[in-house]
Amino acid sequence: MKITHLILLTLTTSCALQAKETTTEKAETTKNEIVDTAKKTGRQMKDEVCEVTNGKMVCFKRKMVNKAKNLGDKIGTKTTETINKVD
Repeated sequence: MKITHLILLTLTTSCALQAKETTTEKAETTKNEIVDTAKKTGRQMKDEVCEVTNGKMVCFKRKMVNKAKNLGDKIGTKTTETINKVD
């Protein structure tokens, strides 16, 4: 529940702020999004391999942990983006 509130707060704050981002900050945001996507894809591939070799029930906990990590990465990227917009 707290994570949902944090996400909503971050998204509404980022929409409300209208400061200009520098080219460096935009590049950093793009890089962070690419890294997040790569991590997410890698985790999904590991989950699929785990399911094929061990079965769905064995890998369920690992899959949930990876989803939490993906969410944490996304929150971190959005927070950095918001901070860059404020600066």
